[in-house]
Amino acid sequence: GKTEIKDPGQEHTVNPDPSVPEVTAPPAEQTPPSNEPAPGSSNGNGAVYDPVFGWVVPGDVQQSNGDSDGDLNKQVGNMG
Repeated sequence: GKTEIKDPGQEHTVNPDPSVPEVTAPPAEQTPPSNEPAPGSSNGNGAVYDPVFGWVVPGDVQQSNGDSDGDLNKQVGNMG
């Protein structure tokens, strides 16, 4: 059997089990530097870079206010 020591102290070295493989960290993936600009950067012509859509020119805000006297907690439309 094995002998267990309650407090082995600083001198106690751990003998690894040879049947258990040693765990190592996988090598870090190195991604090549890309030529894409940073997200949110501007090109000076008013366009902003989005990583999904590319260069996007922001437009004017289109907003309208709804005017209703109805109850906001009521269902609108058919659920069918």
